Amino acid sequence: AVAELYGQENTLIRQDDSSKCDTEDYSEHRDLECRTALVCAERNPVYVSIHQNHFPTAQAGGAQVIYAPGAESETLGRIMHQNIINALYPYCRRVAEPAAKKLYILSHVQCPAVLIECGFVSNPSDLENLKRPAFQTSLAVLMMASYLQYLQNTVRI
Repeated sequence: AVAELYGQENTLIRQDDSSKCDTEDYSEHRDLECRTALVCAERNPVYVSIHQNHFPTAQAGGAQVIYAPGAESETLGRIMHQNIINALYPYCRRVAEPAAKKLYILSHVQCPAVLIECGFVSNPSDLENLKRPAFQTSLAVLMMASYLQYLQNTVRI
């Protein structure tokens, strides 16, 4: 439905914690390699990874976008972060930031790539919002609108 609504092709790599490898011996590292290969096999990909954050205490809250190395990733990350914060988490002081090398996929793709932490499941307020279909829809719309803003400033063939 997203492709028809926004006119953008997309590929869902996974919607649960299942492995994307064709081997029976599960390894988290091998699964990350397989998912990276799926991204790299796409024509002119832009990678958007959606997550929920967790912290040992309930105080941490809000969204944050982490971006892969490169100017295009940083541009996409900053647009996406600002839109999500402005619309859904105006109290949040987190900023978009570059990915640590330990984030395997973001460190190993050669395309614009971001990881979005949509909120903290350890924060009761964030968790309640994340459970609400209207909030989920708002997040999805903000992500897609941010992507379209990014495309408007970038030539991608």
